[in-house]
Amino acid sequence: MQGDDLRTANIIADDPDGVSCLVIDRETFNQLITSLDDIRMCYKDEVIERRRVNEEFLNVKLTDITIINTLGVGGFGRVELVQIAGDSTRSFALKQMKKYT
Repeated sequence: MQGDDLRTANIIADDPDGVSCLVIDRETFNQLITSLDDIRMCYKDEVIERRRVNEEFLNVKLTDITIINTLGVGGFGRVELVQIAGDSTRSFALKQMKKYT
């Protein structure tokens, strides 16, 4: 919805019971939601915070992580409660995912 370029995307919806497709035009989107530039401004601080967090954990290796317990297991992997070696004051959830190449 960003910019004034004409979009020519196609969508195929297929279901034996039928489908309902909802459509919103750009003007209505901007009235109901807001412009994307306004949304970016609202989350500007979060981008800065995310960069700070990424830098904090930049040098963490899997060997630095201690598994405390399993939080859950699902079809795509498992979630472990972990701590980083040398920092017992914070715990994190680490999702392990199966990946096939």
